[in-house]
Amino acid sequence: MGEMKMKRIMSAARVAAKLPWKDILKVTLTIAEAAGALYRTARKYSAADEGKEDPQLAKRISQLEEQAVEQARIVSEIAGQMKTLAETAEHLHRRVVMLTYAAVGLGVLVIVLGVLMLVFGAG
Repeated sequence: MGEMKMKRIMSAARVAAKLPWKDILKVTLTIAEAAGALYRTARKYSAADEGKEDPQLAKRISQLEEQAVEQARIVSEIAGQMKTLAETAEHLHRRVVMLTYAAVGLGVLVIVLGVLMLVFGAG
């Protein structure tokens, strides 16, 4: 049972080594920065302001609407980045499948050549 688990871990490590980590980290950092900016913007108006009368209510509503538009833009940007990540993963999957077929083909070729050498003699 432990040997199977170790094989799975090693297989996962090989797959992880093939991932485009540079691109993944770049996208992840952008997402984290956007989330931080969104959080800082949202914190401008704290809970302490609740209950106080705000003479500039229309201005504040306008700011909230602008923030909603900005949040929508950020969500759209994140969605685009996630799409890029998904496309990259799909491309990697196609490459792995292609390489697997090539490896199987080469294995069959080696076996056939080995059998031919045994049958007809080497030399």
